[in-house]
Amino acid sequence: MVQRFAWARHRIVPLGVGAVALAVAAACATVGSPLPTDARPLLPMPTTPAPSSSSPPSCAKVDLLSKAVPRMDPMPTPGGSMPTGSAMADIKQRGFLKVGIAVDDPPLGSVDWRKLQITGFDADVAHAVADAIFIPGENTVQFQPVSIDQRESVLTSGKVDIVAANYTITCERAQHVNFSGVYYTSRLGLLVRKNAGFSSIGDLQGHTVCTSNGSTSFEKLKNLPPPAPTVTPAPNIADCLVSLQRGEVDAIATDDVILAGIAAQDPLLTVVPHAFDQAFADRKVLDEPYGIGIPKSTPDNSQFVAFVNGVLKAYMSDGRWTASYQQWLSMLGPAPPSPLEEYPPWSR
Repeated sequence: MVQRFAWARHRIVPLGVGAVALAVAAACATVGSPLPTDARPLLPMPTTPAPSSSSPPSCAKVDLLSKAVPRMDPMPTPGGSMPTGSAMADIKQRGFLKVGIAVDDPPLGSVDWRKLQITGFDADVAHAVADAIFIPGENTVQFQPVSIDQRESVLTSGKVDIVAANYTITCERAQHVNFSGVYYTSRLGLLVRKNAGFSSIGDLQGHTVCTSNGSTSFEKLKNLPPPAPTVTPAPNIADCLVSLQRGEVDAIATDDVILAGIAAQDPLLTVVPHAFDQAFADRKVLDEPYGIGIPKSTPDNSQFVAFVNGVLKAYMSDGRWTASYQQWLSMLGPAPPSPLEEYPPWSR
């Protein structure tokens, strides 16, 4: 029998799967005071083709992470008036913040089926943005479950206001969406069955590695120097997990924080330490700096980006970031300094 833990059993299903889709919709709802009809949780989107991964020529020498992070100062009062004509004012008038989030990626985002809520490190970041527009604690977030390769499309189509879904900042992606400053950095990792005999990605020559389609992990795996394993993309990591448990693939490669969450719940699996260190001469390539995705079409776009950055600066300064890390990411060890301290652009 295939062993699956809770989040794999209850993962988001394609649109149109009747009772299960309704259960997912219930799980994505905000709790507390009822929201307007338009604020009811959206059903999962159907899978869409991944955007082209080809790099624009302008990205050859661009380092987005070295640029100063624009911040709004002073910030408007939560629950008070937002700047006229701004995206924040539009969101406040609507009554809720629309957020794209991956619900198959605990401890970053997943469904708590006991409380019927979406929870996790990324969910906490989304609530911080909403709390800066509305009165904190009013449950004014509408979550849209998205797969990895849907993050760009929900932003460019205007289906959501922001995406908080382990969204790695890259120059290629920044051609189509805006990003906040970095709020967390993970690294490319490798998950295998215990006692499988794999100690690095090099040991997987002739074997199969699964990862999410449209992800930076997929791009990095495709660029591995020979000898390299066969790379099999899947819509999400939950599908990769099922394939690993069935013996259809030999490993999963994705962000180490997601793999640590899986390994913490499945005693038959383990994360290979430093699995990619010898595969890439520049180990910074393994970094996955997360930012909040913001549509380029947002009214007064630069102002909304500066507002979100102001939210993140406060969030990482007042202890909320550390508290969220300790709640969701403690399996990685003690809470490190936040990106506010580690990334010089935050201080410029």
